[in-house]
Amino acid sequence: MAFIIEPTKESEELLSYDCYREGNNADITRSFTHSAGLLARKEKLSSILYGVPSNLIKGIVLGNKLLERTEIIKLMIKLFPNCYISTIDGSIIYDPINDKEYNEKVELRASNYTIRKQNEITQIELLDKKQDYTKLQKLYNSFIEQVIINCPEEEVIRLLKDNNIYQGTDKQILEYINRVKEEYREKYQRK
Repeated sequence: MAFIIEPTKESEELLSYDCYREGNNADITRSFTHSAGLLARKEKLSSILYGVPSNLIKGIVLGNKLLERTEIIKLMIKLFPNCYISTIDGSIIYDPINDKEYNEKVELRASNYTIRKQNEITQIELLDKKQDYTKLQKLYNSFIEQVIINCPEEEVIRLLKDNNIYQGTDKQILEYINRVKEEYREKYQRK
């Protein structure tokens, strides 16, 4: 969760007590914090020692897990009815000008965003699994090829039949073995 602050002339001094800024007030603030806890992207972050008045808060950014929880969205709207609520990538979930309170549209926006994000994550995981499968398939095929090339034909026939790697008669399996050996020779004789 992050709060979007709109700095004003009146809030300038208060906002100067920020761990991520430079100056005397920032130094005072850093003396109360452990610097190892400060994040690297300091140009985009703020950590103000005493907090800020709620009238400076213009928006709230909720992370994906928080958006899945209706009660969190309702609480944020109740506590900050004049602030917009957005996702981490800027999609507006609650707009105080148009929504005024938690309603079906807000719920649908949050639900739609959550489903879309879960779909994106699932697609990435699926792609990773496909890549893993492809790697394993290549490794498996290479292993079978090496068994066919380096082991006696009778043993290979038995291994392929017993493990349902290749189905057919012994003669058909032997033809397959010979094809694999020929392809292997052609592949490595060209190099």
